[in-house]
Amino acid sequence: MKLIRNSCHWGWHGGWCRGRERALAALLCLGFFLVPHRLAAHASLIHSQPNAGARLDQPPSRIMLVFNERIESVFHALRVVDSQGREVEVGETRVMDGGETLMVPLPVMNSGPYGVYWRINSLDGHQVQGQFGFGIQSEPPTEKNLVEWTPVTAQSLPAWIFPLVKGSSLLTLAVWLGGLAAWMLIFSPGQGNFSGLSRTLVLASAATYLLLELWAILARTAVFLGGSIGSALAWAPLHAVLTSSSFGQWWSARFALALILLALTVMAVKSHSLRAGPHAWIAYLCGALSAGLLATIAATGHAQAAGEWTVLAQVVQWIHLCASTLWVGGLIHLVVAVAEADIADSETLRGLSGIVERFSRVAQICVVALILTGVFNTWLHVPAWSSFIETGYGRVLAIKIVW
Repeated sequence: MKLIRNSCHWGWHGGWCRGRERALAALLCLGFFLVPHRLAAHASLIHSQPNAGARLDQPPSRIMLVFNERIESVFHALRVVDSQGREVEVGETRVMDGGETLMVPLPVMNSGPYGVYWRINSLDGHQVQGQFGFGIQSEPPTEKNLVEWTPVTAQSLPAWIFPLVKGSSLLTLAVWLGGLAAWMLIFSPGQGNFSGLSRTLVLASAATYLLLELWAILARTAVFLGGSIGSALAWAPLHAVLTSSSFGQWWSARFALALILLALTVMAVKSHSLRAGPHAWIAYLCGALSAGLLATIAATGHAQAAGEWTVLAQVVQWIHLCASTLWVGGLIHLVVAVAEADIADSETLRGLSGIVERFSRVAQICVVALILTGVFNTWLHVPAWSSFIETGYGRVLAIKIVW
């Protein structure tokens, strides 16, 4: 309670505070009144050749699927099925036109209705699938026919697993990197010493993050293959994902940085003078590697498929990740510092007062950065206001805004 009462003297009252609160409220209102830009959250089919539901006089020589954004160059599937459920032997799928078009050569086909079942992988790591039909000198199949002939296969893993793992991964990353940054910049600027519980949290979160990343690459490989986790344990498909897909290449860079950063983290938590003396280089290297690790996350996901906005979207996402990591991770370690402190000691209480004051200044900067970058991401990735209710991405984004 003393600490809370003392906080009244740290600049949180008066006109200055009210002015900052008004500014933050204005930024929030601005975000809600901006019209979202027309861009889908994942790759979506915008055109096909033949057209869906078309009646053709001559057999087509190929099938072309055009998407609104670039897709992965590997691990796509396209099947053509006749009215008897027999699969037509098609040629090799190829990605063309800068990565936005999938083309499959066709053999000479007989008259009749046909169904096309496709599955592609977006650059943001999500899998998208669909179906449509056409007829050769025949009426095209109905949607009921398409389902009856050969339903689109479900994903090998439940869709909810991926956001759960990603959320857990980002939380452990915040505890890890946010803890490093907080103890170097906020908690003990002169020394950078770690408390006992913070040391445990940093190391445990680092190890957990690496395990989650290993699971993520196996799960994503399984989805690419359309099989189980067991199928992803074979070296050939795993090697193909790591070397041939954009997701795998960025994952390899991220995991390598995380391994190096883990080794430096072990050195950091054992050091007694992190920001000064012979171990100061550890702090700077940890900061550089942390920034690089977050950059590999920002370079993937929705930002990577933002078309002409890709570079700006990646930079904005990197700022968003840095701000949320420092804010959330720092707050967790602040709670730990308060829980471990002997607040009956006046000197300790003064030290906590300084920590809270420094953290408050950093947190306000992080909040402003999160609001501005969040407004941009909403404008870029939400196609319409109704998407906040009708799409999974929009619902998650709405929860984040409220939170």
